[in-house]
Amino acid sequence: KLWKTDQTTKNKLLPFKYAPIILTKSNKWVRPYIDENNHNVHLDIGSGSNDDSYNYVSQMILDNPIGQRLIREMGISEPDRLSYITSCILPKYSQEIVEIEDDDCVIHLKALFEQYRSLPVNERDSYIHLIKDAFYVLGSDNILHKPHEVYIYSNELNKYFRNTEWIYCDEKFYGELFGKYPSNEIRDFLY
Repeated sequence: KLWKTDQTTKNKLLPFKYAPIILTKSNKWVRPYIDENNHNVHLDIGSGSNDDSYNYVSQMILDNPIGQRLIREMGISEPDRLSYITSCILPKYSQEIVEIEDDDCVIHLKALFEQYRSLPVNERDSYIHLIKDAFYVLGSDNILHKPHEVYIYSNELNKYFRNTEWIYCDEKFYGELFGKYPSNEIRDFLY
């Protein structure tokens, strides 16, 4: 193989290991490896985002049987989800005024929530502590807020806050998320 050291390639050049032979989603050609053990390109974690913080393999390669085999044999896989969250998502939501595409807001909240759901119950509090200061929840005022600054809408809360201005999470904006998961899980995540 022209990218992997084994018995037959010891002490030989590996011409494809560091050559730009992988096309990314952002239409750039990149090398498959950073060094001997670390990939420079990954499979998309299913975020659907156009975020180019990671080099994701182009769908054109993944749709091709030879491309699929190449990716599989190179051991290219998804990046660690928590690493993606801490290095790509959270920095975008660290300031009070955030300019993010609507689709990416939904995708990012879904990624944050799905990471929360994947954790054992005893690790969820430390994860919430990690993300609590980010402005990633769209409120009814059409502004991104920290999760503890908004409520999940209910008729009871609406009656209670009737004569006040209160901000609740825009569930319609996050329709897919609120429609797919039980509201008590989302509430536990946000609060």
